[in-house]
Amino acid sequence: MTKKNCFALMNKELRNALRTYHALSDISQEELAARMQITPRACSGLENGEYGFSIFSTMALFSILSPEDRFRLFAKLCAIMAQMLGEAA
Repeated sequence: MTKKNCFALMNKELRNALRTYHALSDISQEELAARMQITPRACSGLENGEYGFSIFSTMALFSILSPEDRFRLFAKLCAIMAQMLGEAA
């Protein structure tokens, strides 16, 4: 797996987590953006894949997730990274 593919898969997992949180919390785009301390435009761009997740937006997402969801997402991201590193060895 290339570094580019790794980042694409990680962004996909982050985007899915954000979409799921948004759908299950039944809040507006503006409220979601406020919780993450980003603009509504940035929030929309992250959800629809127009923007990739930065360190800040990744940490903002983790800050609003429940501990269980945080752990699951972190495990998925680690597995993607381990797959890339394992193939590089």
